[in-house]
Amino acid sequence: WGRYHGTGLKKRLTQFLTKRFIKRVAHDRAQAQGMGAHSTAELRKIAMEALESISVFLADKPYFGGDRPTTLDATMFGHLAGLLYIPSSDDHFTRVMKDTYPNLGQFVERVKEKYWPDWEETCSTMNMNTHLQKE
Repeated sequence: WGRYHGTGLKKRLTQFLTKRFIKRVAHDRAQAQGMGAHSTAELRKIAMEALESISVFLADKPYFGGDRPTTLDATMFGHLAGLLYIPSSDDHFTRVMKDTYPNLGQFVERVKEKYWPDWEETCSTMNMNTHLQKE
């Protein structure tokens, strides 16, 4: 560090300016992306609109691509299962998925039953290395 950026005061000044620049760039990019620019109520509204769009797109099909699961189904399963099964202090989205958009909950259950028949055992034992033999 010292060889390229000096020593003593020059080194400290360079480190200070570099840290400040990186923080500024990170903050500006986060703001441009929208993170931190919305209130909690706005974020909830955006999430509700997204759930509605996903539900409309899925409609009454078994999978997003039709009769066969695709990469999109794997991705959506991960996101929707997180909303359904990861405990949180506010289970608002869990209730919404079960009450307002039941096709999303049914989709998650369908994929879970097809690809993770040992879901309960895996989750209860926290044995996420399913490729290893169980003792």
